Amino acid sequence: MGMIDMVRDWFTPARGRNVMPPAIRADFMRGNRGVVFGGWRPALREAADDVGASWDMAAARTIDLIQNSGWMAGAIDQAVANTVSYRCFVGT
Repeated sequence: MGMIDMVRDWFTPARGRNVMPPAIRADFMRGNRGVVFGGWRPALREAADDVGASWDMAAARTIDLIQNSGWMAGAIDQAVANTVSYRCFVGT
């Protein structure tokens, strides 16, 4: 048996034998007994709660940037002007 035959036999299933692929398993968490997932108990919470918790600070920082930064104020003004001119051009 040559080298090519050995490589081909290695990558192709044997003929005449009932070779079944291994069963698909989804036990990567190991029933919460593993090293990584064993003590990890995160709380399930809504995304809206996370947004609501930081809304006040994020809104205050945004307003402060728009009012006190010439670059940000200019960017917002340009975005508004582009939106208005596009809507007038399209006619909707």
